[in-house]
This record gives sequence, C-alpha cells and structure tokens, in this order.
Amino acid sequence: DNDGVIDSNLPGEGDRAYSFLAVYAPWRDKTAAGKPLALNIGIESKRLGTYFRSPANPTGIADRELLRGFASLRWSGMDVQISHGRETDNVNNQALLPRIRTYLNSLSVGYAPPLPARKDPARMPITPWYGHPYYNAALITTDQDVTQAGGSLSTGSLHATRNLSLSANFAYPMWSWSIGHVLGKDDDFTNLASDTRSRSTQFSANMRLGQKLTVGPTIQWNNIENRDNHSGDSKTLLTGLNLGYAFTQRLS
Repeated sequence: DNDGVIDSNLPGEGDRAYSFLAVYAPWRDKTAAGKPLALNIGIESKRLGTYFRSPANPTGIADRELLRGFASLRWSGMDVQISHGRETDNVNNQALLPRIRTYLNSLSVGYAPPLPARKDPARMPITPWYGHPYYNAALITTDQDVTQAGGSLSTGSLHATRNLSLSANFAYPMWSWSIGHVLGKDDDFTNLASDTRSRSTQFSANMRLGQKLTVGPTIQWNNIENRDNHSGDSKTLLTGLNLGYAFTQRLS
C-alpha cells in the first residue's frame, strides 16, 4: 500500500517498464558559410510502472511515464539545444491516488569562438588576454497540473517553476575562471507551500600548479525571497576550495 513497510499478508506486485530513445541526424557533411553544420533530432519514450524496481537501474524513478522530443544544432562554435516533454505519474491509474501531469521545457544556447589555427601543434594555443571564452544561457521551466483528484489534491494547476541561468567561462593554458548568475521563480497554486523568488551568483576558478597539483576556489551568494512570509527570507554566502593532487598515473 506504498507505506514503505512490506505487507506479509498481501501478494507481491509485479510490474513492467520500457525505455526507447532514437536520434536522427538529417544533415551529413553539410556546411554553411564554409563551416560544418550539424543537426540532431530525437525522441524519448519510457514507462516505469508503479511497482517496478530494478537492481540494474537503481536510479530509475518508478511510477513515471515520459514522452519527450529534443533537438540540437551546432555551427561555428554555436550550440543550441531544445527539449519539450510531458511526464505523468500514477502510471497504473490507482483510483485513490492523484495523477499529476508535468510539462518539461528547456532551452540552452552556448557559444565558444573557434581557436585560431596553430602553426606549431607542439606549442600551447595563444589566447586573448581574457582567455578562451564559453558563454551559455539556459532556461528551464516546469508546469504541473493535477489531472485526477486524490488524497488532498483536487484537479487544476499545482506548481510552476522557472529557472534562467547565465554563465561565462574563460580558459587559459594553465588556469580558468567562470562566473554565473541564476534567477529562479517557484509558484505553488495549492496554498500548501510558499511562493519563492531566488537569485544566485557564483564565481569559481581552477588553477594547475606544477604538473600534479590543482586548486579550485569557489564563492557563491544566494538570496531567497519568500513571497508569502518574508520572515522566511534567507541570504547565504558559501565558500569552498577544491584541491587535487596526482600522486601517480593511477592514483590521485
């Protein structure tokens, strides 16, 4: 009965799952303005039953049915990826449980200008004073609706989230640094949880000292605003330091 306790007086429940993923590349050896142009289009469909468990896939979330389409386009350092999917729980349509439908959307745009051609392949590439950049912008949205009432949930809008992230990374032959900013919006339409707005800014670097030691400092500012009760607002400062050392080729 999904209470986390094995019921010795009930028979075992059997269930099934499947997963299907297909990717099609319609353009082969295609170029635009003298530069390679690549397009991939894909579709994913999977269903994990309510009672399905698999030791071969312990991270698989049971009671999920997903249909998703996605595409990616790459040209001259530009990388665009888009995805749209619909996920539903209560796969076995149990009458006492609610059914929630979630629409998942994502859009990511990245750009890294090509490095200039090297006359001597043995030498390190020459980068501008600001390093070799990579820029990225990503938008992720989820919208949840209750399509079958059950428990304390009635049909209608349930939850909506929006996350916009902007980041830039600059790489040099021996070190790199990056900065990123994330804006978040979380709305609950059941009045059971608070609506929140969040802002996060992160700065990090990664440096190689010698041939074996790497050092990576990180600092992050988080600001969460509770729209229903400002006493729940929070501001957080996080700092961290990653250290890595390669003792041998087999141990680090």
